[in-house]
Amino acid sequence: MRASEIKRCAIINKHLPGRTPEEILKVPKTSGIKRDFVYRTVNGYKETRNIKDKPRSDTSCSKRAPVMLKALENQKH
Repeated sequence: MRASEIKRCAIINKHLPGRTPEEILKVPKTSGIKRDFVYRTVNGYKETRNIKDKPRSDTSCSKRAPVMLKALENQKH
């Protein structure tokens, strides 16, 4: 498990008994975690029932590079 997943797991364990994100932020063990991270984690869990990272876009730079180079070459002419 990655560090971010461990933090998410801790937040959700505090959320499941009924704590709100504001109450979770007041717990001393979560004092180093940012407010946005807590809200995104709780909202994401409500939507997906999952704490894992969302999948990234499949359009990587290596896939786009040939298309971009071709477009630049066409602009020069």
